[in-house]
Amino acid sequence: MSGLSRSFRTLILAAMAASLCACSLVDEDRDHCDGSFQLRCRIRMVTQLDARLQEALGKDEDKPARELLAQYLQPVFVEKGKEARLAFYEPEAPGALVNQLTEAMDAQERVYPLVLPVAAYRNLTLVNLSACPALSLEGDDPYGAVSLRPEDPSLPQQAGVFSGRSAFEVKAGKNEEVAVSVYMVNAATALVLDASKAPSLPVRVTVDGMATDFGVADSSFVRRADAPEIRTDVLATADGLTRCYASVHFPSTPLSAKADAPAAWHWNVYVTLPDGTVTQSVLSMPDPLLAGELAILKGMVQDTGVVTTEDPDVGVSVTLDWHQGMEIPVDF
Repeated sequence: MSGLSRSFRTLILAAMAASLCACSLVDEDRDHCDGSFQLRCRIRMVTQLDARLQEALGKDEDKPARELLAQYLQPVFVEKGKEARLAFYEPEAPGALVNQLTEAMDAQERVYPLVLPVAAYRNLTLVNLSACPALSLEGDDPYGAVSLRPEDPSLPQQAGVFSGRSAFEVKAGKNEEVAVSVYMVNAATALVLDASKAPSLPVRVTVDGMATDFGVADSSFVRRADAPEIRTDVLATADGLTRCYASVHFPSTPLSAKADAPAAWHWNVYVTLPDGTVTQSVLSMPDPLLAGELAILKGMVQDTGVVTTEDPDVGVSVTLDWHQGMEIPVDF
């Protein structure tokens, strides 16, 4: 081979090497230099539904209520996700959205083979969002603006939604695996009332003290000042004497550090008496309700309209002849 040919060949090889180096390292050229990777998404459950129901409602007489709640909560505490929304952002603030896609999941764990330009990324993954139309996704871009918010914060959410995040780098010539675990962002409550002493009295139950917004990027919960009480769905046994007031919502907001801070969250029970007056019982829970948890409390409606519970850790305050806007509690 002539010296000219050898020189030309050396020049071509050097140019190819420079081109490969540019694809891996030069940010402005990354659109032309894609890298393959695998994203492994796995649902991590905090609460096992059957075990939690058995723990709180394990007696024989509790079986009808336990079965009602199991059916109601089955779409919430799920072991499999329907679909995963995968969003990828630039790593530096403010973190612009680079790409997003929604893929079927139909499993507790699934691996997605993906291709993105060679670069570093932050990922936000949401699972089962389509199963919960009560929640809307706010602000796809930038990274820190992504949040979940109920369309109507007074209504129960219909399904469990899961969220997770990760940071990684796509490299040229490497097919690495990125793992992201997603955890449930909402929680559930159930007040099980024995109405045998007052079977004909109308009862309405709400939940108060829960967050209204979930920041996906930092897994933070916020409660807006105008947050309404959250309604419950009524599940009654065949005889109507046991009633489960169940709801799905975001977890409670954190307790204040002050010694005289109010309870983490509470149920409001409104019972209408035959004379038309309303008795309000407030059942205050001492501990915060965390994401992924299920809180169950048993109580009894007395013929006076007052609701009582045998749980010594639950605070009960009563307002007789309650009207909208009144706050005149009588502590028991």
